[in-house]
Amino acid sequence: MSMQHIKNFNEALAFLKGELSEGMALAKLILGEIDFTQGQMFAWMPSTTDQDAIQSFGASRRLAGDEERDFCRFVQAFIQDARCAVILQDTENWNFEGDKYEGLAAKYDDELYWYIVGAELSEEDVMNLSGMPILPYPWCGFFYTGASGNRKGRLTMIDLQEIVNTLVGVAVGAFDHRSYVLWWSNSRPLPAGQSLKA
Repeated sequence: MSMQHIKNFNEALAFLKGELSEGMALAKLILGEIDFTQGQMFAWMPSTTDQDAIQSFGASRRLAGDEERDFCRFVQAFIQDARCAVILQDTENWNFEGDKYEGLAAKYDDELYWYIVGAELSEEDVMNLSGMPILPYPWCGFFYTGASGNRKGRLTMIDLQEIVNTLVGVAVGAFDHRSYVLWWSNSRPLPAGQSLKA
């Protein structure tokens, strides 16, 4: 498992907030309402990484190559609970009709989002869904615990607010989008079976 606790909380949080500031309505809502001091920062990177040498979480660096799959396993562990889901923003509003995952798409005004929800999703499904956004920048995923069995294809501001109200984690693309930085709320333990490197 390449998930590691980030020592420099403030630097990682500044990077995450910078990514959110480039995001869409949900990202900006979260940026304005969440108290990020009530959580911890993590990243997927090799256990041998010298964190003191990281100059920017946005800069390219040598990774082990399994960070994306490890992150998707983390997501898959989280969504085993029927009330838990991840929603991704897609910065391009494209025609997804006929796509395999069409039923997991949602719109807020002209913004496109993707749900990652349901214990029946395979690891490959989670990998595919994490790559659904057309453009990798900014890649933002939001972990929340208020998922409904009746997913809406058309979201309202009330729906976005409900996601914010039950938010427990925020992930953004890092290291030239070959990995992820994650903020995780102190209010919820990490998903079962998810160990990390201190």
